Amino acid sequence: MAAAIDRAALSAGPLSEPPAGCPLPRTTWQAILRSRRMRVFDWMIDAGFRLLNLLPQANTCFLALAERCELQHKYSVPRNLWLSLRDNIEDDRGWLNAIAETEILLVEVREARSFPNLPEGETDIVALAKGVRLTQLEPETLLLHDLIPQHSIPATAAAVQLAQLRQRFPQRQAVLQNILFVPGWGEEPEGKLIQIDCRVASALMVAVDGGLSVADIGERIGSENLQNLVEIGAIARCDR
Repeated sequence: MAAAIDRAALSAGPLSEPPAGCPLPRTTWQAILRSRRMRVFDWMIDAGFRLLNLLPQANTCFLALAERCELQHKYSVPRNLWLSLRDNIEDDRGWLNAIAETEILLVEVREARSFPNLPEGETDIVALAKGVRLTQLEPETLLLHDLIPQHSIPATAAAVQLAQLRQRFPQRQAVLQNILFVPGWGEEPEGKLIQIDCRVASALMVAVDGGLSVADIGERIGSENLQNLVEIGAIARCDR
C-alpha cells in the first residue's frame, strides 16, 4: 500500500482514484495522497527553503505544481516551485528572489554524490567533480535567511514577518558573488557553499571540461587553494 501511495502521490497529475482492490473510500485515499505530497513541501522548508513559510500562496502553488510536475526527484522541486511563485510576488530590488535562490542552493547542496575520483599526481588532468558547479549568490542573503522562521506560522504572523524581513533588505540591488557548489560526500553529507575569488573561479571555469592538469591549476590559484579543492572533493581526475 505504501508503494502505491508513493507512486500515485509523487507522479504528476490530479489526485487519482483509488486503485482496484483498495479498501479505502475515495475521499480518504485522496486525503492520504495530498498529505504525502505535502510531506515534500514540508521537507523543502526543513532543508532550508524557509521563505515558503512567509508566502501565503506557497501551499496552493505547490499543489498546483504537483499536478504538472512529478515529485519523485525532490531536489528539483524547490527551483520549479520558485519559478511558479516569483512572478506573482512584489520584489522591486530583487531581494526576495536573491533569498530564494540562496535557499534553493541550501536544499540542492544536500543531495549526496558519489565518492570523487581524486587526482593522484600533478600531471593528472582534472575537471570539476560530479555534482560540483560554479554558481553565484548574494552573501547578505545568508544573514537574511537566518531571520526567517524555521517552522510554519499562521498566515497573519507570516504577513507581519514578511513585512519585517523586507525592512531589513539593504537599500541597494542584490550583488551576486562567485560560489563553489560542493554537494555532500563521505564525512560531509550536507555539502558546502564556498565563496571564491575571481582567480579561483576563472581557473575552475577552464577546468569544467577537463582542460587543466593539477599543476596548471596550482599555478593559477596557488598550492594552498589547490589543496583545499582536493580535500573537499571539488575536482576529480579525468579518466581518458
